Amino acid sequence: MSHRSFASQHLAETQQKAGVFVREATGLVRQLGAKDAVMYNLLNMGIPWTFLYISFAAILFPGVNLPLTVVLGFPLILVTAFTYYLLNSMMPRTGGDFVWVGRIIHPSIGFMNNFALAIFFISFVGPVSAWLFSYGVGTMLLNLSATTGNANYAAIAGQLSGPVPTMVAGIIVLAIITISLVAGLRWTFRFQWAMFALAMLGVLTFLGVMATTNNATFVSNFNANSGLNYNSVISAAQNGGYSLGYTLTGTLLGSVFSFLNYYGFNFSTFVGGEVRNSNRSQLYGIVGATIIFAVLMFLVFESSYVVMGQPFLHAASFLSGNGNSAWTLPSGAVLQYLVIFANSNPIVGVLVPLAIIGSVLGSLTTIMLAVVRQSFAWSFDRVLPTKFADLDSRFHSPIFGIGLVVVVSLVFVVLNAFTTVLTYLSYETSGLWATTAIVGLAAALLPYRRRDLAALVSRNKRVALVVLGVVTFLGSLAVAAIALSPAYLLATTGGTAISPLNVAGLFLTFIVGFLIYVISSALRKRNGIDLALSMREIPPE
Repeated sequence: MSHRSFASQHLAETQQKAGVFVREATGLVRQLGAKDAVMYNLLNMGIPWTFLYISFAAILFPGVNLPLTVVLGFPLILVTAFTYYLLNSMMPRTGGDFVWVGRIIHPSIGFMNNFALAIFFISFVGPVSAWLFSYGVGTMLLNLSATTGNANYAAIAGQLSGPVPTMVAGIIVLAIITISLVAGLRWTFRFQWAMFALAMLGVLTFLGVMATTNNATFVSNFNANSGLNYNSVISAAQNGGYSLGYTLTGTLLGSVFSFLNYYGFNFSTFVGGEVRNSNRSQLYGIVGATIIFAVLMFLVFESSYVVMGQPFLHAASFLSGNGNSAWTLPSGAVLQYLVIFANSNPIVGVLVPLAIIGSVLGSLTTIMLAVVRQSFAWSFDRVLPTKFADLDSRFHSPIFGIGLVVVVSLVFVVLNAFTTVLTYLSYETSGLWATTAIVGLAAALLPYRRRDLAALVSRNKRVALVVLGVVTFLGSLAVAAIALSPAYLLATTGGTAISPLNVAGLFLTFIVGFLIYVISSALRKRNGIDLALSMREIPPE
């Protein structure tokens, strides 16, 4: 026997004694159903974010046709959703694509991809937590001031901006979410259901107002109550050089922005080991939620264009977003504020911004829960210290994993409040879709690299994996490339030049993940554990 063969045999025997995984069962319980999976994904995608994105996109991409971007983005998203569903149906385990990519391509690629994804996810906690005050509570107070005539509401709203209030908002959000996470998955989902209810109440209120109001009424109310003139707003934007028509370039770039809106369709895969009747539940959760979100996003965009008017919405967004003196209103041209000119009932002015509050708390809970489960999966496979896979005896929660995620989230809250470092997020759209491309590649390669798994499913399913995987890979790669193009980055960052540092940071996120795996693998080998060998096994339930 050669020295290498003897060493390999010795390592395998040592590993068998040590155990492939941290323990023979994860300790996580399948307690989530199809409705939970649908809600979880919809909550992460955030239907109320359309209230903001309609203004953001109009500022960033002149000429964008937002309802059309929903339609253009839908086919690729649907294919990608089916790809994730098929992979999850074959490996329904907590950690999602970490498990799939690692078992199909290589553990180092699986960890690198999933680590980068976790960093991209958690970095959003900084800016999105600030929206609790800026677009939620603050807008609600401005609406009350406008609809009741009480200026005190507006005065309070004015105190909610600046670094310190931004930091306070982040701490409040983190405190609430941490409590829900520590209390266990059942309570976490009860909290998420409550936030989802608030979000949907606001969205349905908005759509109800749009369905019962016409453009003439909106124009009349705006002219009477805003102190501005509807047509003058449009003229001021045109005089400022803004083009109000639709363009192919604006719509295509805006479609990339809509892809970011869609992202979240796959979040139920990160809790895949805790979903009952996984095949059925995840079909509804991944594919069903994608379809529901597309319909609702289209309705919000289209109804807003019809009632408020696309030229006005885009012009108002341009003026408010660029600090033009022609826009004197206390809020930007976001839908949760403009809705009061369609219906001046104070209840409407409260319920619609309430959707943003529900989404801030709910969507960030989905993110932090997903990253906690990602770190749990890494630890269970021994890439991270096994302590992060420990479950608290009382709440059955991975307390150390939660602590890690909360600390990292707090760092991003501080960075968002007191620095401009998180302009880096504009570059993350490319990173998100690069990770999706790797998942598509894994799906396409599964029938060839894991014949043992492929043999367990029908020929049609194997063909679907290859075809859908290739489309997901190429489509996601194209989106990632466009999102890293000068045209997109210069628009989204508001700069005059692309930041080489931010581009390097994007690639460095993947490199750091790869290096962590390499170091961990070397350390584990000293203890007789070969991660590359052990991570070929599907984790236990």
